[in-house]
Amino acid sequence: MQDYYLADQQLHWLCQLLAKVNRSFVNEKDDDSHTNFYYDHSHERIMGRWLESNNGTFILCLNLIDQSFELFDKHFNSLWLVSSNGKSIHEVESQIGSALGDLGLSDENWNKAMHYEIPNYGLTKGPIERLSEDQVEAWKKYRGLANYACMDLLGSCQADSEIRIWPHHFDTGVYFQINDDLGIGFGLAMKDDMANDAYFYLSAYADSIEFDYSKFRTGDDWEWKNAEWKGAIKKIGTLSSFDQKAALEAINDFSKSAIEQLYSQLA
Repeated sequence: MQDYYLADQQLHWLCQLLAKVNRSFVNEKDDDSHTNFYYDHSHERIMGRWLESNNGTFILCLNLIDQSFELFDKHFNSLWLVSSNGKSIHEVESQIGSALGDLGLSDENWNKAMHYEIPNYGLTKGPIERLSEDQVEAWKKYRGLANYACMDLLGSCQADSEIRIWPHHFDTGVYFQINDDLGIGFGLAMKDDMANDAYFYLSAYADSIEFDYSKFRTGDDWEWKNAEWKGAIKKIGTLSSFDQKAALEAINDFSKSAIEQLYSQLA
């Protein structure tokens, strides 16, 4: 799992540049969703949001294979590429800002810090090193599973929501309303102290319902948390020996069981 954890940290850190671009050039939304990203598993890249300017429509992406930032036009023609390898994060940021400025995208807030903080993971000093092939493959595996699991849950609940990666906590997730009383959050979170692993989670958001989590059944390889954060988690370590198909089935069984228990208290 170490390959996945290390890739998660470095990509979380690098993707703050995508978040800065979104913050600077995408129309602001109250929930901060204008700053988030999408993992395009079919093209092995993390995508920002569309940027509108007088000179056209563009999107900035982080290529996972060589960890370069690439700008595309609305037809997905590549316009320029800024490599991160061997450079400092400030050098990469400066080159991206300059290249965007040449396209008429400039903002006085570009060099300002984001409105939240993330760990620096010991990566702020020295040149950026390319992730190894094993690290990239591990990240692609679990973030790809997260995309598919989110799609499956949205389909089974017949819900409409974006699957996005949030720049602050760097979780791949979805949020949707089951009905007027109940909202569901589901996704894949980074390793943290609560789980000591990365994990899939499912949580409930309800104004008029107080769930009795003591009555919920814990699964064979997942559990309910009933402390400061309340919800169900399934650690990715439980999936390490599975192939992609079996892992997705296990994640879907987890989300199905957890959400059915929430439903049971709505009656």
